[in-house]
Amino acid sequence: VTPGENVSPKAEDIEKGQNILSKNTFIRYQEMGLIASAGYDSVKVYKKPKIKLIITGNELVEPTKEEIDKAKIINSNKYAIKALIEDTGAVVSISHAGDTFEEVREEVLKASEEYDVIMTTGGTAISKGDVVLDVVDDLGEILFHGVAIRPGKPIGAGIINDKMIFTFSGQPVAAMSQFDIFARKYLFKMQGRDFNFHIVQREAKLKIPSQLGRTDFIRAFSDDEYARHILNRGSGIIRSMVEANSYIIIDENDEGYQKGDTVDVVFFDSLLW
Repeated sequence: VTPGENVSPKAEDIEKGQNILSKNTFIRYQEMGLIASAGYDSVKVYKKPKIKLIITGNELVEPTKEEIDKAKIINSNKYAIKALIEDTGAVVSISHAGDTFEEVREEVLKASEEYDVIMTTGGTAISKGDVVLDVVDDLGEILFHGVAIRPGKPIGAGIINDKMIFTFSGQPVAAMSQFDIFARKYLFKMQGRDFNFHIVQREAKLKIPSQLGRTDFIRAFSDDEYARHILNRGSGIIRSMVEANSYIIIDENDEGYQKGDTVDVVFFDSLLW
C-alpha cells in the first residue's frame, strides 16, 4: 500500500474560512451536497415566484379526441405556458375567464392581491372581445402594448397593485415566443439569477426574408455549423416549435439574409439558464 492511499486528508474539499458558494448561485444537486458537507442544514434562498396564469377566451375547450364545435379551439396555451413558467423555477396557478370585461377584471384583481406576477393569454388585440388591456388600464397602468416583433406583436405589460402583468397573445406560438422574449428574464431576476440570450453564429442554409422596422424571432433547426429556418411557421402552428431547436434573430434594421450569410442563433436549451 502506497503512503496516503485510501486516506482522505483533512480539509481536502473545503478549508476552514473558505467561501464555498457566492451569492445568487443556482443550487443544483452538486451545490446541495457541498452545502451539507460544510455542516449547513439550511441556507437563505429566493422565494419561488407565485404566478397566476389567466387563460381568456369563450372559444376554449379542454383537450379531447372527440369532434369539437367549429367555433371552439383546444386550450393548448394552458399547458404550454404552464410548462414555460415552471421551466424558470416559478410556481403557477391557472384559471380561465370568458371574453367579458367584468369576468377578466375580477380574475386579474384577485390575482394582483394573491400572486407575485400575473400572466394572461388572449384578448390583447383591438377587436371586439379583446378586453385584457382595458382591464389593465382600469386597474393599474399599461407600460406598453404592441412591440415591433414577429411573432407576437400585440404583447402588452403593465403594473397592478405593484405587481407585474404580462398579456400574451392567444395564438400559441406567439405566446410562447413572447414569454421567451419578455417574461423569462423577469422571472429569473426575481430569483437572483442573471439571464441574457446566449447568441451564437451559424451559417444560413436558406434565404431568410424579413422586413425593416421589426425584429424577427424565426424558428429554426440549427446544428454546430448551420441554421435552417422552419418554412411553415404561422403563429398557430405549434408543430413548428417542435421541429425547431432555436431562434434565428433578425434585427429590425435588416431585410433578411441570403443563403450562406452568418446569422444570430439562440438555442432553446440555452434559455433554461
